[in-house]
Amino acid sequence: MTPHWHEQNPWRDQITYVPIERLAECVAGGTISMGTHGPSVPYDVAFVLKHWANYGDKLDAYILPQPHGRHSIGIRYGAEGSEYLSPHNAHPQKTLALLAEYHK
Repeated sequence: MTPHWHEQNPWRDQITYVPIERLAECVAGGTISMGTHGPSVPYDVAFVLKHWANYGDKLDAYILPQPHGRHSIGIRYGAEGSEYLSPHNAHPQKTLALLAEYHK
């Protein structure tokens, strides 16, 4: 995992980079409605990854540790300060395990 936007990330000294597929597991779960009267579809890893791919092919997936233990997760897709996603950490235990696995 070589980050694309490390120098532009304001949290670069505090984050731990992780594989994007593994981070998607910390977000996925349940279903999502596709429009007001549209069908509900699984909000699974494939759906999350497809959504994130809309932001380009240079994506940095990371965990930003928090003192309260429910760590923030992020996807940086560009150099501008606002070019990142901060998805909901739906599975804090998975995120904690992922952080422990990849933290140096």
